[in-house]
Amino acid sequence: MTDDVSPRPPAPPVLTPEEAAAHPFWRFSLSVYGRAGVAEAALALQNRRGADVNLLLFLLWRTATGHDVSDALLSRAATVSRDWQAAVVGPVRRARKAVKGMGGLYPRLKETELACEQAEQMALAGLVDDAAPDATAPAETRRLAAETGLRAYLSTLPGAPMAGEEEALEALVRAALAER
Repeated sequence: MTDDVSPRPPAPPVLTPEEAAAHPFWRFSLSVYGRAGVAEAALALQNRRGADVNLLLFLLWRTATGHDVSDALLSRAATVSRDWQAAVVGPVRRARKAVKGMGGLYPRLKETELACEQAEQMALAGLVDDAAPDATAPAETRRLAAETGLRAYLSTLPGAPMAGEEEALEALVRAALAER
């Protein structure tokens, strides 16, 4: 019999809970995800296209703060995301869904899932060393970079674009750029 063990995903940077909560990427994600239409758009892309919401937010954070997303960065980020989702977030999410309606375990697993998502975000943020915003990047440049980055990521996912995909992307970009 062989062990069915997934390879370990890259370890996120070791941060205290306070440091992780104060990280610019995490703060950006909480703010943007809480805007009207963003959760619905991101979850539609997750549920119908297999997109990772954290990777969508990472791409939006990078471009909204005036940084480009190179093909190499997108590839590294997609690998981190895929590995982390498969080995960590996915199993916790499946367990949470399996116990829904069974009492006190569900909220604890939901909290654990959120902590795993935050750790994934720190792993993604650890891929870049220039987290400071680039105040010189014009809004139109940031918008085009966000749209290009999101489309490049979605083009790597299996299947055809979903109905309403352009509207979902527009909602995400609009919310992310409103943050600045």
